[in-house]
Amino acid sequence: MAQTLSDQIRILGELQKIDARIYELRRSLNAFPDRKTTIESKLASAKIRFAAAEDNLKKVQMKQKELENDALTKETQAKKYQQQQAAVKTNQEYAALTKEAQNALADKSLIEDQILKLMDEVEGQKKAILDEKKVLAESETRVKQELDEIAKESAVIKQQVDGLLAARKEFTPQVQADVLAQYDRIIAKRDGIALVPLQGESCGGCGLTFPPQVVNEIKMRESMIFCESCSRIIFEE
Repeated sequence: MAQTLSDQIRILGELQKIDARIYELRRSLNAFPDRKTTIESKLASAKIRFAAAEDNLKKVQMKQKELENDALTKETQAKKYQQQQAAVKTNQEYAALTKEAQNALADKSLIEDQILKLMDEVEGQKKAILDEKKVLAESETRVKQELDEIAKESAVIKQQVDGLLAARKEFTPQVQADVLAQYDRIIAKRDGIALVPLQGESCGGCGLTFPPQVVNEIKMRESMIFCESCSRIIFEE
């Protein structure tokens, strides 16, 4: 185990290089869930558009079916009026039934015009479904590829972290237990940076300016000096 403070700081410096890389890699790992969510949301959007296209087709087909039933009803009404004409006794009644039959057939004609328009709309919706189905298939392929890439990246990074953790164990026995405990607390709070150099008369981490006495104590390396602002260990390069 290193005995002098200079040795302790030197070893902490080497240890921090490893820890800084570990924290960097772990930040990448922590970003993967959000990346996955973003990728999967693209697929979810494609599925929603495809489902909406299918739903629109069903609505148009239902409307077409309703109109076809209405047209059949009008045709039935016209035939009924025509059949009733055989039983009437006056020209006035005959004319009234004729008019009713004509009105029913006119309504049927209007409905059939609407049906023709809906038939064109049905074809358009079918095409829209085919287009969205193609987009969905492409999206599924692309998302699978991207998720596979993330899984591979994640595996590589985890392997790197494991290697760095093993390397870290070579340094920790060389640091005094109380110093290592302080270092670990700081590095956890400061995202991988516990040790910063003195820059002029200021902290290399947060920029706090130290009084001359503190600057001298840092340069003398007789005791561990901590920044009052960011709590990091200060050393002179």
